[in-house]
Order: sequence, then structure tokens, then C-alpha cells
Amino acid sequence: MASDGLRVGLAIPFFPLAKAWARSWGGAWSFGARMWVFSNDDFKSRVLPGVGEALATQPTFQAEGLRDLAVDAWRNADRELFVSRLDAQLIPLEAGGHLFQSAYDSLVIRALKRLGAVFHGPAKAWEIQAPIDQALATLDEVAGLAEHLIYRHDQHVTLEDMTAPAGLDVGIAVTGAVPAPGVGRLQGIETGSGFITTVVDELARLQVDEALLVRSAEQFGLYDFQVDGVRHLLGATSALLGDDMGLGKSRQAVVAAHLAAGEGRVLIVCPASLRINWEREILAVLPGQLVAQVGEASPMDMTAARWHVCTYERLGRLVRDNTWRYVVMVVDEAHYLKEHDVNRTRNAFLMSQRIERRFLLTGTPVLNREGEIHTLLRISGHPVGLLPLPDFSRLYTGSQEARRRLGEQVASWMLRRKKDVLKNLPGKTYEVVYCEPPHGMERYRRILADPTMPALPKITALRQCLESLKIDYILERIRNLDQDDKVLVFCEYVATVDELVATLTAEGIGCVSLTGSDSTGKRQAAVDRFQGEAVARVFIGTSGAAGVGITLTAANVVMFAGLPWTPALKRQAEDRAWRNGQKRPVTVIIPLVPKTIDEDLYRLLEAKTGIENELIDASQDERAMMNAVMRSASAPAAIS
Repeated sequence: MASDGLRVGLAIPFFPLAKAWARSWGGAWSFGARMWVFSNDDFKSRVLPGVGEALATQPTFQAEGLRDLAVDAWRNADRELFVSRLDAQLIPLEAGGHLFQSAYDSLVIRALKRLGAVFHGPAKAWEIQAPIDQALATLDEVAGLAEHLIYRHDQHVTLEDMTAPAGLDVGIAVTGAVPAPGVGRLQGIETGSGFITTVVDELARLQVDEALLVRSAEQFGLYDFQVDGVRHLLGATSALLGDDMGLGKSRQAVVAAHLAAGEGRVLIVCPASLRINWEREILAVLPGQLVAQVGEASPMDMTAARWHVCTYERLGRLVRDNTWRYVVMVVDEAHYLKEHDVNRTRNAFLMSQRIERRFLLTGTPVLNREGEIHTLLRISGHPVGLLPLPDFSRLYTGSQEARRRLGEQVASWMLRRKKDVLKNLPGKTYEVVYCEPPHGMERYRRILADPTMPALPKITALRQCLESLKIDYILERIRNLDQDDKVLVFCEYVATVDELVATLTAEGIGCVSLTGSDSTGKRQAAVDRFQGEAVARVFIGTSGAAGVGITLTAANVVMFAGLPWTPALKRQAEDRAWRNGQKRPVTVIIPLVPKTIDEDLYRLLEAKTGIENELIDASQDERAMMNAVMRSASAPAAIS
């Protein structure tokens, strides 16, 4: 037990209802202190009377003497024990006032209520219009949160209203129990619907040094289409490269960033699973360059390095650290920023204010809805992205005509090439097959008929059940393949991966696996074994872990035990095999169990693909028209 004078921290042993009990007493978990933290009032009025009964079955916890331990903790209070771990931040608003963010704390909430603050759910932040001196004094007085424990941003942000984008007419329908209404921890507090965004400099076109580009193409061994990609990135302060997987987006970005940065520093932002890939790619293009991993490298190494690689999870620390100045920011898998209301998008917005050149990379610019591209346009400073979200949604979403208009507007900003630019890449064919499991469907029907299960958990349970039911079919297909065939099997659930590994191993079929919990070393070892060893015939992984950032061209057959939620994620997964370096045609097998939600999900993916194609096709048509006009006017170079 410990205290900071205003709160008490209690190390409750884990048991199934521990979280529910602690939260019902007003507690919040402190990750840094590894304790449940309660205000003094809640501890005296709720914890002490209830803890004996709640933890009576926990032999490792003694409720007797708890009051005496609390008194001792209060006598030896450490004032900053808990508040120093809240990660409290104040961000100035363009329109006046401030936004406040921190981990949940009941006393901080009490202080914010006294200030009349408004909680904005999408922003996960409180809007404070009280004078800043009053706000700081109240937070210190009520919550013990002193000014030196609050990080104060110097960059101003904007609070915009969140509006729901247009939906799809196709979906998955199952009956489910309606969740009981909860009291909520913010009951009685005024709320708003704002999300955090920034105003960046408007995108500007730049002159490209064609002679330098020609020399660089020869120096770095670029294909002609990759030269066009580098030109596209260099031709504006910000641009999106949306090439299909396997066309070398990262190599094009490294060359473009190298040329654009001069002697300056480059920041690479990427998913954690790709940070090593980026370091390798930089060194493959530019041997001898110094690369530092943010959060892992020493300050000395960070200072020496020209290239900083930062994961999305660690980007917040760069936002709060003004030590480093970057000339270019490369954002890989930029579709990770599609949601306005998550911290990584907010951090990307804030970093984009500081960095003039911003290169966005994604093979999946639209995952579900056309509105998801708004954040990327905003980060780039594109005029369409600078529109408030309600205006953007009204003008550019919800219909085929709106998507056509959007495609025309983003044509010069987004360059997207399909695999057909690789003249020698073998074909990819699809085989949608229906399989009827010989047994196990009664389990599916029991889940479907359960009236007590809410809809979303029910869909998850049904999908897990269907994946398991397909294992016999997948095994039979693998048995019937030629010995030199190699198979890539994607699952949505780790349990299916484990079950498939056990099944194939029992059959004497060599396999490797990859899930999100695997270390970077284990991940690379699985890839190397599958790519290099003939006995490793099957690679089994979750689409989230194995569907991005790795090359698996040893596979010529791809199978989906379960389908991802979006066509972009599905395509990204299957193109681990169908990419540059593949020598054989690739067959993608999609087994569906008839008269189940398998069919619903497949139809949903087809509908989402239609939306994506309308936007991309409109963009490409507009680009073709612009290039034709430029050629007819004898322009020296096409707009890219």
C-alpha cells in the first residue's frame, strides 16, 4: 500500500472480478505503480467497508489491519507517486482555451468539473476555457497535479466536430442481446463531439531536378515506374504513394527522402512490426548511413543518426521532445491514421506541423469508406483535407458521383500503380469454393441461436467456429497439392493457427507459424525457414501479424481460413506471395461454408471493393487526362 496524501494505492491480487470490484469503488489502475488507486474519500467510504467481503476468497490478501496500513501510508506520503505517472498534457487551441489529456484519475476529473471543462469523446480530451493560471491552480489544489508534471505543448490544435461517414448497404446481421445501459464513469459531465486536428501549410508543387533524378535512378537501380514514384514524391511538399504491395514503395521513399532532405534528418513512422524492415531497407539503399530506432537508441546514437525510425506507439514521445528537427517525414502504412479520434493520428497531425516534407505510403488508401482518406489529406495540407470533416463528408462521400469528384481532386496527390507494371510477374487467380464440414455445424447453430449473447461477440464466436470447421478441408487441399507447392494460410484467430499447426504436424507436414505475440527474432526465423527450406511447406499466420511487411514468395498457394474485415487487408495479406520476386502463378483459395455469415462477409468485402475501385479509378482517369493535356502542350514532364 502507498499514498501521495490525496490518494491510496492498493495492490489487489488478481482474480476474475478484481477489476469490476476496484472500479465499482472508484479506483483506476496505475500501470506505473502497478496498483489500483483510490481517492482518500473513496478509500474510506467504499474500499474499507467492502474489501473484506470482496476479497474473502483470496488467501493471499489480508483485509485485517488495512486501515492501519493506510494510516502508515498517509504518514509516509510521496506527493508525486501517482500524478507523475498520469502523462498529463495541455494543448493550446487555435480558437482559444486549452485541451487537457491524462490517464483517468477521479481527482483530476473533480478538478476539471470545477473548471467547467467539456469532455470530447472522439478527442479523448477535456476542453478548458478557464484562464490557464486558474486551470493550473485548480489541478494542483484539487488533484495534486503540479504545473511541472504537465507537459505543455507549444503547437496549437483545432477542435473539429466529428460526423459519421456514409455507410454501406451491405452488412452482417445476427440477432444478439442488447447490452444493459451502464452508469459510466463520466456521468453528469458536459460532453462534446470534437476531435483533435491541426492546420498545416497548404500543399505546394515543387520543381524536380530531372538530371539528379536520372543519376539517382542509375545509382540506386530503380525500375522506370519507381523513377516515376520518386518524381511524384519530390514534386510536392507532400504526396501519397499508393502502389500495390510488392512494388517497392519503401525503396522509392528512401530514395526520395534522401534527395529531399539533403544533409537534414529523416523520420520514418511505421508499425512496430516493420521497424527492422525499414532499417534494413535504408542500409540496402544507402550503405553506411546511420539509423536509430526511437525508444531503443541512446541519445548519442540518436544525435549521430541521419535516419530515425519511430513506431506509431512511440510517436507521442517525439511530439513531446523538441530536440530533433526533421526535414522529411515518411509515414508507412499510412492507413493506420484513418481514424480521427485515436492518439496516433493526433500525434501525426502534431508532427506534420513541424516537418515541411511529408511522404505518405500505403497500398490501401481506402479500407472501408472514402471518408477515411480525409486524415491523410489533412496531414498533407491538401485543400480537400483542409475542409472541415462535415463539409468533406457532404461533398465527397456517400455516392458514386461524390467518389468520382474526390478521385478527380486527389489525382495529382495520389499515385497508385497496380502489379501490371511488373511485366514479368506471373498471374494471380482466385478460387472461391464452398465446403460443407462433415461435423461441427451444431456448435455454429447453438451460437447463432443463443439469445443472451450480444451481436458483436456472437459474430466473433461464429467466425472462430467457422475457421475451426474448415481445418479438415484445408488439410485435404494441402495433401492434394504437388510436393513443390508451398502454401500460405491466413487465419483471423490465434486459436486457429495453433489448431492448424497441431493438425499439420501430426500429419507430418512441415509448417511454421506467426502471430502477433511472436518476437521480431521469431518472426524473421519463421520467414527465413519458409523461404529457404523445402521441408517447411506451409506458413500459417494471423492476417494482422503475417499479412503485412514480409515477403513470402516461396508460396504459390494462398488460403484464407477466415477473411479479414476489409478488402485492402485481404489483398495485402495475399500479396505477401504475389509480389516482386515471385516466379510462379499464385492461386488464392477462399473456402466458404454455405448458409453462414461466411457468405455475408464475402458479400461485404465485394461491396467495399466497389467503393475503393470507384475512388481509385476516378483518380487514375483524372491523372491520365492531365498527362494527356500536358503532352499536347509539349510540357517537359507529365504531372505525377
